[in-house]
Amino acid sequence: MKKINITYKEYINSLNKNKLIEILDIYHIEYKKNQKKEVYENLILDNLNNIVNYTIDLFQNDEFINIKYIIKKKGYVKVKYNHLLLHFLNNLESKYLLKRISDNEFVMPNEILNYYKLKIKNKSTNSTIKKNTEEYSLILGFVNTYGVVEFDFFYQEYSKIYKLKKDEAIERLNKLSTFYHEFNFFSDKKKDYLASIVIKDLKECKKYIKLPGEYKKYTNNELIDIYNFKYISKFRTYKKLYKFIDKNYNVSKGSFKVINKYVLMPYIINYECGNEKALEILSELIDKYFEFNNDKYKEKFIKLVENLAKDYPSWRLKGLRGE
Repeated sequence: MKKINITYKEYINSLNKNKLIEILDIYHIEYKKNQKKEVYENLILDNLNNIVNYTIDLFQNDEFINIKYIIKKKGYVKVKYNHLLLHFLNNLESKYLLKRISDNEFVMPNEILNYYKLKIKNKSTNSTIKKNTEEYSLILGFVNTYGVVEFDFFYQEYSKIYKLKKDEAIERLNKLSTFYHEFNFFSDKKKDYLASIVIKDLKECKKYIKLPGEYKKYTNNELIDIYNFKYISKFRTYKKLYKFIDKNYNVSKGSFKVINKYVLMPYIINYECGNEKALEILSELIDKYFEFNNDKYKEKFIKLVENLAKDYPSWRLKGLRGE
């Protein structure tokens, strides 16, 4: 196994002052402005345990499995085909928890690695990760089902499980949105909105909110199933797509989680928001995640995904099944 060791001090010493301030901002570490670079470095080093705790408070099951994998690899990871792992590593790198060595090679600084080792030994960590997984699935269930919802509509169901006050729940959503960039949270003087990542501003939020009709009501478990594709997997359109992929492409069963998240969902949300480039995005994703067969197969693939999207809850119909 290739061995690469780096301390966190060595890592942040290679960063400029603005990057250090960004680290402090990401993890909400208080600091004074216009200090010397060394002051910021020491402040970060003094807070490494808090930084790791911050991430554990957000991580879900798949990510925790990946953390264990990084520990098993003694901090050095080279990714070949695992897109879920690569996505996770890219996010950790953007949060200054990993150093990128090449396009697909990463190393975790020793101190961060050691703090994670301690966290996985803590029995309470597993319950935290389980709770985080269910919570994040519910949040994205709302986002993927409705496109946009007013915070109060979301909070009515969320608060049945998570006993946070409204301001605490808003703070939590903002933390998750900032850390993962997989959904948006908007506020104006009167209301707050939970929205898909493809919804870019308040004006677009209100366009969906003002659509006629009432929200189709789903239980929290149903919303989670919509997020993880258990809901849509019951439909004939999904079964036909699954059978087509299984027959014509070399895809393992576990890889369907990648397909759902990185191929089907990006098309569905772009289709739902009326993006004219939705089909172009889908075409590019098929090329990225599947070996090329021929144009005829690709056209069939695209048609099957288009049919599937029509069975997905429609944002324009406030969560009712689509066209």
